[in-house]
Amino acid sequence: MAVRIDNHGAERFFQGVADQLPLSQLSHLFLLHWPQHLPTPLTLMNNGAGESGFRGFGVAGRVSLARVMAKELQSTASLEVVCAGTPDSRDGHRILLHDHPTAHQPATRILAELPQGREAQDRLIHNALTALSHSGEEGAELLLFGTKDGGIVSAAKRWKPSNTRLSRGHLRLLAIPANATVIARKPRKTRPHAPVTQEQDGFFHYGYRDLSIATLPGVFSWRSIDPASHLLLETLEGNSALDTGTLLDWGCGAGVIGATLARRHPALQVTLSDDLFSAVCCARRTLESNGLVPSDAASRCTVIAEDGLGPLFSGQRFDTIVTNPPFHRGTRSDYETARRFLSHSRDYLSLHGHLHLVGNRFLDYGPLMRAAGLARVKSLAENERYAVWTGKRHR
Repeated sequence: MAVRIDNHGAERFFQGVADQLPLSQLSHLFLLHWPQHLPTPLTLMNNGAGESGFRGFGVAGRVSLARVMAKELQSTASLEVVCAGTPDSRDGHRILLHDHPTAHQPATRILAELPQGREAQDRLIHNALTALSHSGEEGAELLLFGTKDGGIVSAAKRWKPSNTRLSRGHLRLLAIPANATVIARKPRKTRPHAPVTQEQDGFFHYGYRDLSIATLPGVFSWRSIDPASHLLLETLEGNSALDTGTLLDWGCGAGVIGATLARRHPALQVTLSDDLFSAVCCARRTLESNGLVPSDAASRCTVIAEDGLGPLFSGQRFDTIVTNPPFHRGTRSDYETARRFLSHSRDYLSLHGHLHLVGNRFLDYGPLMRAAGLARVKSLAENERYAVWTGKRHR
């Protein structure tokens, strides 16, 4: 089980980081899975005093974190969503939404949160070191932080030269210079080869039925469709209620559920949404790869970067909502995101609209759906691990 970071431990660690590298010397701070119940390092490194001294860029891999960082910086600039290219530092935007640790900017000193999974970790480190090398500054380095059970120890063994700069409680700080390289690793004998191929578009791709799913390390179930989503799609096959109307795929990941339903039902208007920036990029590329977003006409499929059912959904109603709701944030379990979503889901359904949800059987979402005001809540299908629940807005 992953270690839960408490406020005291995080504060003690990041004050130690600030002693070695003040906020004023950071060019970029990158956060990806930072716990929502804690202040971010922007506050912790400054003893709770806010933005004092920090003149760099905050880069967030999630919409939810980007909004928290903007609030802590008391930023009046609108959130800049960067999908490609280099943002202009003169435009006043201090918080960038991106999965690259510097949003492709040159950098001198980066403080970055370690992602989950070896492939995602190596991708982030490689991107950060490339950005550092482009700065041309002597002494440019990446400072990587994470929990000892989250991969920071093995990252130190893979990337050389590197050294542990700080270790307090469950957290560790790893310093990696711009000239570091990754040591070739032996393949894991117990791990099957990933059924994914990297294409020229920069994404990995795997096949699901007649679709090509674009994916990246760090996105949920990035090597192949997960069995829960497969069960949901099997259960909804032949559902004539999806032939027309509007559908939201909430927490879409790489877009396999939304893209499959869009392909099955050519008149269905599909919106895909995720908090994770890399998932949004993958979902967009999945739609493009399968001809579901024609460039010469208004698309019936759209992808939104949004935290939960946030401001971008204001006033919208959907005839159907489908979801395989997340219950992990990095290595930590996070059930609150799904609970918040379910508590408000009725408000985003049209009259007589349906919510279809798949999850682990032990989570038992039925009572939460009933508490949210949904009617006719029942299990449509289940196997030894997963269950598909459905509910309806009746008034």
